[in-house]
Amino acid sequence: MLKKVLRARPYRVLISTGIWVGAFCMMPSCSDDYEWAQEKPSWLGQSIYDELARRGNFGIYLKMVDDLGRTEFLSKTGSVTVFVADDDTYRAYFKAQGVDENHISTPMKRFLVNTSMLENAYVLDLLTNQPSGDNILKGQVMRRTNTQWSVYDSIPAVSVAELPEASVSADYCGGLRGRHQSVYNLIEEGTVPMVHFIWRQMMSKGITKKDFSYLFNGTEFQEEDVYINNVKVREGNVTCQNGYIHIMEGVPEPLPNMAGYLRTNGNTSLFSKLMDRYSAPFVSVLLTNSYKDLHDLYANQNLYPVLAGGDSIYGRRYFFSSADGNSLTSYNGSEVDGVLKFDPSRNDYAEGNIYTINGVQTNNVNLDMGAIFAPTDEALNSYWNSENGSFLRERYPSEEPFENVPNNVLAEFLNNHMQYSFLSSLPSKFNLVLDDAKDPVGLDEADIIKGSTAVCNNGAVYVMKKAYAPASFRSVLAPTLVNENMKIMNWAIRSLEFRPYLLSMVSHYDFMILTDEALSRYIDPVSYNGTDPRWFKFYYNAEKNQVEAYSYRYDKKLGGWDGCTEDDMRILGSTLQQDSEGNSYYQINPVVENRLTDLLNFCIVPRDVNGGNYVGNGFVYYQTKDDGPMKIEKVGGQVTVADQFSGAEVTTQDFVTMDNGVYYVLDQMVQPTFHSLMQELVEHSEYSEFYELLLGNEEWTTNESNLYSLISTKSLNMNEDN
Repeated sequence: MLKKVLRARPYRVLISTGIWVGAFCMMPSCSDDYEWAQEKPSWLGQSIYDELARRGNFGIYLKMVDDLGRTEFLSKTGSVTVFVADDDTYRAYFKAQGVDENHISTPMKRFLVNTSMLENAYVLDLLTNQPSGDNILKGQVMRRTNTQWSVYDSIPAVSVAELPEASVSADYCGGLRGRHQSVYNLIEEGTVPMVHFIWRQMMSKGITKKDFSYLFNGTEFQEEDVYINNVKVREGNVTCQNGYIHIMEGVPEPLPNMAGYLRTNGNTSLFSKLMDRYSAPFVSVLLTNSYKDLHDLYANQNLYPVLAGGDSIYGRRYFFSSADGNSLTSYNGSEVDGVLKFDPSRNDYAEGNIYTINGVQTNNVNLDMGAIFAPTDEALNSYWNSENGSFLRERYPSEEPFENVPNNVLAEFLNNHMQYSFLSSLPSKFNLVLDDAKDPVGLDEADIIKGSTAVCNNGAVYVMKKAYAPASFRSVLAPTLVNENMKIMNWAIRSLEFRPYLLSMVSHYDFMILTDEALSRYIDPVSYNGTDPRWFKFYYNAEKNQVEAYSYRYDKKLGGWDGCTEDDMRILGSTLQQDSEGNSYYQINPVVENRLTDLLNFCIVPRDVNGGNYVGNGFVYYQTKDDGPMKIEKVGGQVTVADQFSGAEVTTQDFVTMDNGVYYVLDQMVQPTFHSLMQELVEHSEYSEFYELLLGNEEWTTNESNLYSLISTKSLNMNEDN
């Protein structure tokens, strides 16, 4: 059982290829007169434990090692790297923490000792390398996950007051509050990586000295410097029999993750509170049972004491959906309302988690991490009360900024402050950091709050003087985000991949938004000329997060909207599927997908590059995205759109100018024409001669007809291929 619970503590005969293997390769023979056959080389030193004891000023560190039962581990031949601070440094550290150096808790000892030990022996420069198949990634590694830390080393207790509050959309911690405990065991899962900055790595990764200065709040980097967990190495590469010692200028305590830093930074409490609305506790049966086994096994030594929060251990996770396909979007079996770009509490977060070199795939955790640009509380209040903030403020008024903004809408705002890649978001690349419309966010080094930037174990947090509105709040699709009666259009824009198109700030559009009421009555053009004509009532299924439809028989004898009877009802529903990894998801009904795609293409009137084809330019007919015609008339402050099925003129309920065009709200259905141009010519005898000219010469061969005729007989029936 313990093999599943405790991390392996490897003991190896060869401490590293850089020590013993390198030494033996220089041996001319195995003769007895070879000097290293009789005694060890002078440069090899003692064991790590003995070397630190010999130096005389590492007593506090060694005492913690002794108390944790790790003395033999650092005394015997093995393969380990340690990052240590001397007694004076530790005393200053404990004093600042308000801790008596003679009464350090066991979890704190493990927290400090195990996170500063790396499995395997590393000289500082080789920390930047990583194997990749038959290759070596040189200078690419910026953090290490192979510390001696175990998730069981320190289980934090969180008080009820520290749990995220209920939001307007959800109360994920309501279940814990309902149990009336004062504290709970709430951890953020994943290993605790060690982050380093070494000149070789910085050059390879494009991190400039000026970038370093911004990240470390003005500290200047020298090419010979090495920083481990944001602490400078004072003396590196002390060679011992069982590994290396690197002596630090400060205590290399483990770094917090981005979510943890935001929670404790005094300038970002509001931003942190908004982020925490997307977090939830998940009980971990495995951690709970394994910790109990450890507690029982080491009861006499009290290495794993009774937890303050009771028996159960919970993992705190944030709901997210990443570009690489990873996601956490449901809680207790239901889809959540709004998700972040990534989980800022995941200690080993790295987008994609795969790095390819010469066709070989490698774990990406060590090669990159994320970034968050967090506005200060003052910046968020300023944005909320500004003209830009009016988009949310007027729809969701509240005493505290953003308090009444639903999670799915708020996520648009928060995600614009999150970037998947630390390396692509460095200050030297701020002009290349893009928003949801793939336009520059507008970051400026001058907006960084000095002294507040932090390198965390899973990314960097830049505390900013400004907040950055997403393009979605400024584009023609904006009302679909915030109006309850536009859920179908909002879902269709996202799911049918119209979002990037409508977010573009380079192009401009006139966009007709159909409300849910308008979409409750749609005549199916595909079946209309067949033996079983149908009409659809689209609806949003919140439980499945899908749009589905009721299909009814359409009575052509009655015609018009009167033909929409409720006879012969069928459901065009989504279907439950499983992906290759066994994860369940709902697949959109193909008929629903096809018809909504057709409708969206009809509802978009793209303006041409010369400024033409826009509503209000004096014309009546405009070309839609699918090259069809739309009749729109604008007279004064009123706009009407023709429903080409019924012939009715539908008056828009609202029209508003946005940064990339104008949106118009329609609460009645408008559909494309059911007739092609050729059908109109056939049905009107006055056009017969012109029609015959279009048909071409009856004596033409098939090849000649294909080459020279202006039309195909297939165009006579627009439904022939459906």
